[in-house]
Amino acid sequence: MTDWQIRMGWGVIGARASGAALFFNRPVGSGGANAQFAEQSQLGDAGDNEWKSPEVKWVNKFRNAMEGNAEYLRNCQAENCLMIERYKSDGSNANDGVAVVNMDGDKNLAGLDTTLDDGTYTDQVNGGTITVANKKITAGSVKSGKVSVFVNIGTAPTPDPNPTPDSTTTVYYPSTKFGADSTYLHWRFADGGTWTTAPGVKMTAACSGYVSYAIENPDGRPIEFVFTNGSDQWDNKNGVSGQNYTATGASVVVTDNSGNYGTTAPCTV
Repeated sequence: MTDWQIRMGWGVIGARASGAALFFNRPVGSGGANAQFAEQSQLGDAGDNEWKSPEVKWVNKFRNAMEGNAEYLRNCQAENCLMIERYKSDGSNANDGVAVVNMDGDKNLAGLDTTLDDGTYTDQVNGGTITVANKKITAGSVKSGKVSVFVNIGTAPTPDPNPTPDSTTTVYYPSTKFGADSTYLHWRFADGGTWTTAPGVKMTAACSGYVSYAIENPDGRPIEFVFTNGSDQWDNKNGVSGQNYTATGASVVVTDNSGNYGTTAPCTV
């Protein structure tokens, strides 16, 4: 199965009531049009980034928000488009919503029956809205090959023509300095975060010559950091105690203590 097929399937399975769905992400570079086992990652690695996809994320949020709600399934203009409605019928559109899995062709939803309460619902994945009045959708559409999640539990994003699921800053550092099993990253967010407890977090072997550590950073904040062997040896910027490295971006590759860094990951971790 391709990543797209998995996302479409998750749009149905993850949004439904009374299930026990789990989303398993694949090893990096494996499955779909790639080899079944690409050997680009190892046991214990995070795997690919499909679990960070906006479609997967918002189906998960939808599922949590709709816990305990009733469910109604209907096709939307064709059999390749399914609506999973979750509702309470209490007159409030704050706790109703619908996930739409549209496999092929843009669909106009206006005129369809619905169980949702009256109001406007925002598509948290792609932007746009649907409007409901008297148990009818009076306006709104969905894009071809997309999962749409119409629910009022967040602010609709501005559609990104080149979306990326990245939400981490991964720091790479030569394993030859302190050793592949004894290198620690002591860090904080540079715009006001709290330092990790010394000596920091243990970095792990990433590929030949490097260790790495991935920092959850969905807002793309700058980081401030130093390295240590977990004991009495520290690597500060320019070798001066009290001077720290700073960086931004998805990949931070430190090769010396000049304060300069690369932005291209030396390997996939």
